[in-house]
Amino acid sequence: MFVLVGAGGAGRALAFGAKSRGARLIIFDIDYDRAKSLACSVSGVAHPYKDIAKFRPERGAILANATPLGMRPNKDRIPVAEDTLGVYQLVFDSVYIPRKTQLLKEAEAAGALIVSGVEIFLLQAIGQFDLFTGGEAPEGFMREIVLAKF
Repeated sequence: MFVLVGAGGAGRALAFGAKSRGARLIIFDIDYDRAKSLACSVSGVAHPYKDIAKFRPERGAILANATPLGMRPNKDRIPVAEDTLGVYQLVFDSVYIPRKTQLLKEAEAAGALIVSGVEIFLLQAIGQFDLFTGGEAPEGFMREIVLAKF
């Protein structure tokens, strides 16, 4: 189960990536029509964001935050019910400032593996370099530059 919160641009990319790997998607968004549209595109299930407080994911699920929750002015908010974090095996957060959002801190404390928005940003840059140049990206160099900035 891949639980996606946010069906905008970053959410769409995460949804199609998850679907290409055979994931079963559950999508939440404040714009329920947008959630339904994305769910239709990836054979997922849509829910309005207001229902997330009572949503209980299955153990071992993956969570991806593609909302602005976690950045200013909402840096202390997380997009899911706090008591569900122990169920997730892996938590992605597309927010990259701050590097370790409140969601990632709480998910890590609950035992989940975490992936920050900075890591997602970096891996996208590496993939784009490889694609556009036909060569291999200097990953170590790129990582050093990105981590120095964020």
